[in-house]
Amino acid sequence: MGVRKIIVSFFRPRQKDEQERSLNFQKNGGALLEELITTFGARYKNPIRSISADELVKATCGTDRRIDMSNDFDFMSTGSLEERPILVRKCTGRILKEIVRDIAVTSQMSHHKNVLKLIGCCMEFESPALIYEYSGTNTLSDLLHEPRNHRILSWKSRLRIANDIANSIAYLHTGFHTPLIYRGLDPGKIIIDNNNIAKLFDFSLCISLPPGELHVEVDGQVGRLNSLDTTPSSRFITQKTDVYSFGVLLLMLLTGQRAMWRDQEGKLVNIVVFVNKRLNQIVDPHVLKEGGGIEQNGRYKAFRELALCCIKPEKDDRPEMIEVAKELKRIARHIHIEEVIQVDRNYKSKSYDYHAVFICVLLIGLVIFCVLRVSF
Repeated sequence: MGVRKIIVSFFRPRQKDEQERSLNFQKNGGALLEELITTFGARYKNPIRSISADELVKATCGTDRRIDMSNDFDFMSTGSLEERPILVRKCTGRILKEIVRDIAVTSQMSHHKNVLKLIGCCMEFESPALIYEYSGTNTLSDLLHEPRNHRILSWKSRLRIANDIANSIAYLHTGFHTPLIYRGLDPGKIIIDNNNIAKLFDFSLCISLPPGELHVEVDGQVGRLNSLDTTPSSRFITQKTDVYSFGVLLLMLLTGQRAMWRDQEGKLVNIVVFVNKRLNQIVDPHVLKEGGGIEQNGRYKAFRELALCCIKPEKDDRPEMIEVAKELKRIARHIHIEEVIQVDRNYKSKSYDYHAVFICVLLIGLVIFCVLRVSF
């Protein structure tokens, strides 16, 4: 009898645990399906792989490397699943709606090269976990604000990162039948891989525009960078809300500063106010060490002007995200402009030579044709 009690007591916790996991799976899976249908209708394409709790525990067993996040709700750790490295993100303090929104949007954005690729999710915990393809553990926040422990970002790398994130946000705005607004842009939500390619993640605050509407009114979170926008219309979320936060991100890339910090006197400093007061003295000293002369200063100025355009108080005065992406490409291409002009001149002079030869050959041919015709 005693042995039987021991056996029963041994299996009951596991049975209870399995029941809880089953209930969690039904609850979380149902919420995810509802979110997919609500946001994407019948147009969602990429299937989402379901990973069991046992698989995930095994995948992360013995790995205790955690990545600092930009909030207190999530933590990310490394692991190995089916012999390939992974990142596991657990959202312990978020509401379920935000987590399933994150899974739904990320799954439909995972094909984009500048989005952290989602391998699958585990729905058996009370709060679902997201499993990503491993792309390194350095966030943009780490590289900008903790350079002692990480590589220093060159100007070329900063330009590329800005371009990468602009592309991912622009796709979010234009790639679906209903525009999606990211709303929570932050350097802590951008992972930079070893090739300096930026990968955006955490779409939990993402919101879709209702059909026929240009804005959504919200009372809750607008994202840390958007909180710097103190205009009365800031509670109305539009695509220009993302443009504003991206403009702040550009200023952070240019200056190396945080969005807000305390000065030597303990006063809180806003990067938007800081930049407007010091337009000619804001470039990160690490970047200035690279030199480059007048040409490089021209790029800094163009980058700064684009950032200031993105954070204009009136939303209608801000550019569309796709226009911002195009301008960043133009700035990035604006390299060795004198060489480009010289190459263009050489090409034109060669073209003129080719044209002259062609015309001479044509004239000679006509003369020969006329002579032969007269002879006969």
